[in-house]
Amino acid sequence: MAKKGQIPWNKGKKNLQIAWNKGLTKEINESVKKISEGLKGRYYSDETREKLRKAYFKNIKEKGHPSCGKKRPDASARMKKFHEKHNTSGRNNPFYGKKHSEKTKSKIGLKSKKRWGDSTYRGREIKKIRERWQNKEYREKTIRTLVKSNHIRPTSFEKKIMNLCKKYNLPFKYVGNGGMFIDGLNPDFIETNGKKIVIETYYSYWKIKNYSNTKEYEKERKKRLNKYGYEIIFLNEKDLERKDWEIFCLDKIIGGI
Repeated sequence: MAKKGQIPWNKGKKNLQIAWNKGLTKEINESVKKISEGLKGRYYSDETREKLRKAYFKNIKEKGHPSCGKKRPDASARMKKFHEKHNTSGRNNPFYGKKHSEKTKSKIGLKSKKRWGDSTYRGREIKKIRERWQNKEYREKTIRTLVKSNHIRPTSFEKKIMNLCKKYNLPFKYVGNGGMFIDGLNPDFIETNGKKIVIETYYSYWKIKNYSNTKEYEKERKKRLNKYGYEIIFLNEKDLERKDWEIFCLDKIIGGI
């Protein structure tokens, strides 16, 4: 170790000492294999983890993050190049086609619950979600993904109205698959001749479950769409399951245009 004021003999010099295990793997070297096997199944205790966590944040608070203020203009390009070379999506992913065991799922669930139980962590995550949700593009993309993944679109009611519009040449386009959003809402059909009119089809059971009654659902929907100048034509199972549903719905739609 150099004394105060002295320049270390190895300052600025690189590759003076090569690690004994450089380039070696457990498949080709017995010593590396023994070390690897000896470390299997060893984990830090919760107490040790907590000590390391506190020491890390204390160091960050006192000295600042080592990357703070540093710019890495080529980082994005390097990461992009890496992912292009090492594509791990779909079948290229090493976990493709595999499933976690029930034991692993249970462990992940317990860890997630414990983490979410931390009020500081929970508050930070909720804040992040709310900030992202303010972004219109992110919000619509998220809703569109949920619509496509959670529902079979178009529904049987929507198919009926699609066929009705086609048969009588009604000026409505189906957008219920995430094709259009108004104030974060995805209507089922939109008028195509310049008038601000939408058609909403629904089954009462689901709206009562979420809004206590269908009147509250329609009221809330009208409130959000009316402020953008849109009028709504509502059609539910009482309209679409009648024997004369076609004539009844046709009159209702034409009357609303």
